[in-house]
Amino acid sequence: PAVVSRHSLPLFLLYSFPVLAMSLFGRFKEAPTSAKGKGSTPAKSAPVSSSYDEDMDLSNAKASIRDKQMSDWSQTEVIAWLETIDLHEHKASFWENKITGSELPTLTEEDMKALGITKIGQRKKLAKEISKASAAEKASGSNSASNLKSSKSAVVDRDDDNSEDSGSKDSSAQSAQVTLKLVYGKDIRAVRIPMDTRYSELRHIVKEQFGMRMRMKYKDEDGDYVSIRRQQDLLDMFSDLQMDGRTRQRIFVTPSKESENARDKEDSSKAQAVFAMFDVLLDALIAINDEGIIQYCNGSFEKLTGYTAKDIVNKNITVIMTEEYKRTHDAYLKTYFKTRTSKIIGVGRDVIFQKKDGSVQTVHLEVTEKLIGDKSYFFGTLKKPVDKVMKSVLQMEREVLDRLVVPAIIIDHKGTIHGFNAAASTLLNYQLIDVVGRNINLLMTGMDKQNHDNYLKRYVETGKSKIIGVGRKVVAQTKDGALKPVMLSVTEKIDGDTRFFTGILQDPNAQ
Repeated sequence: PAVVSRHSLPLFLLYSFPVLAMSLFGRFKEAPTSAKGKGSTPAKSAPVSSSYDEDMDLSNAKASIRDKQMSDWSQTEVIAWLETIDLHEHKASFWENKITGSELPTLTEEDMKALGITKIGQRKKLAKEISKASAAEKASGSNSASNLKSSKSAVVDRDDDNSEDSGSKDSSAQSAQVTLKLVYGKDIRAVRIPMDTRYSELRHIVKEQFGMRMRMKYKDEDGDYVSIRRQQDLLDMFSDLQMDGRTRQRIFVTPSKESENARDKEDSSKAQAVFAMFDVLLDALIAINDEGIIQYCNGSFEKLTGYTAKDIVNKNITVIMTEEYKRTHDAYLKTYFKTRTSKIIGVGRDVIFQKKDGSVQTVHLEVTEKLIGDKSYFFGTLKKPVDKVMKSVLQMEREVLDRLVVPAIIIDHKGTIHGFNAAASTLLNYQLIDVVGRNINLLMTGMDKQNHDNYLKRYVETGKSKIIGVGRKVVAQTKDGALKPVMLSVTEKIDGDTRFFTGILQDPNAQ
């Protein structure tokens, strides 16, 4: 080796330094941009310059970020992304600080300020967009069969971390759990799910909870209700939770159109079953829904008014009213649902209605309300005003029942219930509207329930009875299925060709 004297050292450095500098610069220039994410590849962008060029073409970078995970974004792709989220004024600072996709999730509040993002709203927006991109990356990477299984294992009210499904999750999925409170009116149910749950999986979880498909929405930080209709909506919600450091969220659910139609069909079937019980009722009866639309009328109503069910069903009840009542009836209904105060339900009054031939008639109207499914129905019974005509045996017997303090029930010779006083309602937990028109065996058990129709038929044919005028101990069944021993006394009244039987129910232990 040559010996460099102290006189020749300056000359050596003068010639050697440019070569050394070029060598180092060349090595730096060839080094790939580092990407810290798993499976990252060297960036294929142009050599990085220390200063940002405003005229740089970002079209290719914008296209590539749609196909790449955030951790694989190059420096150029990061500034292209900033432009897509309307934070283009900060592209230069991100470029000069060499921010790649792998650095984005590590940015703190102080880092953002150092990058020149001084506005709070912009910092929150950047954090939210980073969270969304992270969630999308995590979701796309957790689509294996085992993770799909674990994401479906939502736990109602509490989670068993030792369960087989919980054990199949990786540690990152276990650390990113969120508790959702599913709110359906007063019915609130809690489920805990991973934050990588897919939209389709959440829909399945909600359907399992309520037995029907539901629409979903949540309230954001501005107090606005945001619908969850697709995967991106769910990712946005998860991002908001992560950004705010929250692990709980209320989801408000309502039946989907498909579920509403199915439920309406089910409620309609239930209503038709109730209506069928009134076909045998001697009094004229009409039923309307909570919008005042006629749903049913029985044969006695058709005889009284001249209308057939085909004429009036699905029409507003005002079709049988005179002008005096037409103008105000819909307003009465709205006021009732708003205040729950009525001047006619459970009271009765004389009204004038219009027959099909245009003539008018005064009747005594008694109205009761019954909930079928989720809907209110109003049943109106039309009778002749009692102060203008002779009372029928049934009417007189009902008036007697209403004044009794002991439970009493009226049936006809076929076992159909026509009267049911307040004391009977208290004892058996049924309302009049629940039982009128139904067979008395509804309230019976065992052999009495099976054979009662035959008892009645035999009595009508032979005139022989083991109970009328005698009384005996029997067991009555309440609406909730409870059994109550009672002492039953029966009397008979005849009105033309119809026989009526009044049963008095008393405490068998009473003296």
